[in-house]
Amino acid sequence: MTQDSRRRRNARRLARAFSMLELMFVLIIIGIITSVVAYNYGGFTNDAKRTATVQNLEKIKASLLMYDGRYSMLPPTLDGLIPEFLDKKRVRDGWGSELRYEPGGFSPEQPFVLISPGQDKRFGTADDIDIWAVQN
Repeated sequence: MTQDSRRRRNARRLARAFSMLELMFVLIIIGIITSVVAYNYGGFTNDAKRTATVQNLEKIKASLLMYDGRYSMLPPTLDGLIPEFLDKKRVRDGWGSELRYEPGGFSPEQPFVLISPGQDKRFGTADDIDIWAVQN
């Protein structure tokens, strides 16, 4: 084997190793970028779900007040609103959880309780969305 052929063979080996190293760096960079995008996208998704939930609660509140104006009482459940005042699909929050509704609220300014359990899907936690506590 001549020295020239050895150099070519060694050069091919180094070129393959360098290609593999480049490929590893590219995969690592793609992984990092994907992680950052996924993390940021998750935040936007929860913000969008919260916004949709607040809008949904506002629509249900308006429907309850219209019902009260028409019948001089609140319905015992949200199902009483469905055919005339509200679509069936609107009685859930952005995370798919059922809302808590109770007629007879704490004061005349708050005649009913209407709360979403929020992202964690449990009532009584810090992420609950109460229609009377939402900033307009």
